[in-house]
Amino acid sequence: MREKVECISCGEYFDLDEDRNIDDIIYCPECGSQLKIISLNPPEVEPVENENLREDLDEDNEEDL
Repeated sequence: MREKVECISCGEYFDLDEDRNIDDIIYCPECGSQLKIISLNPPEVEPVENENLREDLDEDNEEDL
């Protein structure tokens, strides 16, 4: 049986596939938020930290200068 998980960005509940694992990245089908699975029983998610993305963008901008 599939478990339901709540998107912490928009509050929408959606099915969590049975083959998912802790630390998997999933997307909310309603708002598209990127979420990281932190618990399977009960299912819980947290927002994905975008620090690495920001660092990559900063490096790209420095190369353009």
